[in-house]
Amino acid sequence: MRNWGIATYILVAAVIGLAISVILGLNQMIEKRESFQTDPRVEVWLVSQVELERLKLVSTLDAFHYTEAGTSLDELLTRFDIFWSRLLVLKEGGESERLREVEGLNQTVLQVISGLERVEPEILNLKKGDTAAYQSIHDGLTAMAGPIHTMVINTTNHDRGLRIETASARSDIFWQVVGYFIGVLVSGTILVLFLLWKNRETNRLLALEKEVELSSMKSNFVATASHEFRTPLTTIFSAADLLHHYSDQMDEKQRLYYLEEIKQEVGDMTQLLDDILIVRKMEAGMFSFSPQKSNIELLLRNIVRASQNMAGNVHAINLNISCDGSNVSIDDSLIRHIVNNLLSNAIKYSPDGESIEVSLARQNGEIILDVADSGIGIPEEDIDRVFDTFFRADNSSGIGGTGLGLSVVKTAVELHGGRITVDSIVDEGTTFSVRIPDSDA
Repeated sequence: MRNWGIATYILVAAVIGLAISVILGLNQMIEKRESFQTDPRVEVWLVSQVELERLKLVSTLDAFHYTEAGTSLDELLTRFDIFWSRLLVLKEGGESERLREVEGLNQTVLQVISGLERVEPEILNLKKGDTAAYQSIHDGLTAMAGPIHTMVINTTNHDRGLRIETASARSDIFWQVVGYFIGVLVSGTILVLFLLWKNRETNRLLALEKEVELSSMKSNFVATASHEFRTPLTTIFSAADLLHHYSDQMDEKQRLYYLEEIKQEVGDMTQLLDDILIVRKMEAGMFSFSPQKSNIELLLRNIVRASQNMAGNVHAINLNISCDGSNVSIDDSLIRHIVNNLLSNAIKYSPDGESIEVSLARQNGEIILDVADSGIGIPEEDIDRVFDTFFRADNSSGIGGTGLGLSVVKTAVELHGGRITVDSIVDEGTTFSVRIPDSDA
């Protein structure tokens, strides 16, 4: 929902509104389908056919009477039967049900049928030259003209009324559909705007919570960083003061001890300063990436050697290399940050005497660097956030740190186009696995 704009929501609401409107409109049309399917012009045509057949019957009668070798009696009787059938269609056919709605039509049809019944015996017995019979039949058929004409007029008027009613019904349905559409569109738009507002409010609250959390983490960082600087500075100051006043009373071993202590603390402060500067560059978008062909094996050996010197005899760092580390496209400075931070954490969070394993391999087009320790581990609920800036796991509160190192590591790995994963069990240890593309594969 967050990525949709207002226009998309309104469009969706409009489509749904249109669909509902069409369904409601079709429902209305289905309910009135009988009136829509009925064409009143058919009724007018049927009634008009009755008048036409009457005229044809009269014409055939005249031809039979006045023409010596013209129309036969069979032809006259055939025309009479057709006229009769047209009347029966109006009286009993499929259209008779609707024709009953025409004013006076049923009575008129019965009246015309009654007239036909009177002339039928005369037509059946008509002889050529029988003027009296001819005139009687002719008069009877002529007398039907008035009722049939009235029937045509009434049917035409009924047809006109039906067409007006059908058009009005269709117009009503159209406006009902329009009304449904507008109603659904308005209500849908209101609902969409409400959901947008609700979503925006939720996002605002989430952003506020995140801002508060970030502010709290930054405050904790400032306090932690102050402590992280103050502690080594105090140690350096104490060691330097002792060397300044009592060095002449110390043997070589004691002097080396204090010098090593100063070196250790300076190294920790340098690492902390590097992390702070890198995070600053990350926030400013100034974190550069300059890869070049290098020998990662030699680089890794130098970093491990330096870390081992810092760790002293407290931890043994074992380096296992199972590949040729030459001709690798990497940024030496970033790789140094990655390995130094991972080793620093492994040393910091591992009990005294525990060894740290560092391994390097090249497999399936990737350079794989693993750093494993047997330290306090990371709680499962904190693993997803362990690479967030300033974040520190719940079980690390008693151990020094700023929460910067792993965010720097993740950024440096991603600049190489790689990824970093972590596998950890509380009180058993943690393994960080860095995988970057091997351009020489």
